[in-house]
This record gives sequence, structure tokens and C-alpha cells, in this order.
Amino acid sequence: MAEEYVLALLPLPQTGDELMDWLLAFHGELTFTSQEIDYHGLAPDELAGPEQVTGRQRRLLVRVRVSREQLQPLLDGLEAAFPEAGWPYWVIPLHGSGRIGGGEAAN
Repeated sequence: MAEEYVLALLPLPQTGDELMDWLLAFHGELTFTSQEIDYHGLAPDELAGPEQVTGRQRRLLVRVRVSREQLQPLLDGLEAAFPEAGWPYWVIPLHGSGRIGGGEAAN
């Protein structure tokens, strides 16, 4: 099994469409998901007025499944395309994957 990762990105919701278009154009073979989340743990100066009251900020959580070979080119491409974004991200090893039901075994 090839070494794979999940790249978790936390962009602001207003940049979501631009990011999705960029990901779809990146080599055309990426699998990813997205959802709106509340992002906690930011410093108060990183939050707008109403966010300071609630202590959280709305973000997207975009999870991209990538191979070891795709990871660094993807990070480099994101940095070039969105140089001022300041998006937090995590790289998480993917230890297995598959489909539930349908008779397919997990990878």
C-alpha cells in the first residue's frame, strides 16, 4: 500500500469556492471533503468582535487525501496560490481506507 496522508486545511468560509476550484484543478485526482466547523483556541486578537464573545471562529475543514508524492507539491502549490491566507493545516498519516459494505476489503 502506498504511503498516504490526509491534509486538513482550515480556510475561512469566504475562500471556500476558490479553494475548491483550485483543488479540483490540481492534477485532477484529489479526493477531498469539506464541512463548516467552529474553530476554537485562537488568540483574542485573531477574532472579530462577535467571535471574541463566543470564543470561536467559523472555518471550513477541508480534508484532502494525498499520496506521499503529492503532499509537498500540493503544499507548495497552495502556498503559491494563497500566499496571504494564513490557514492552519495538519498532515495526518492515513493508516487504512476502504468502503463499508459492497464486499470490498479495507486497504
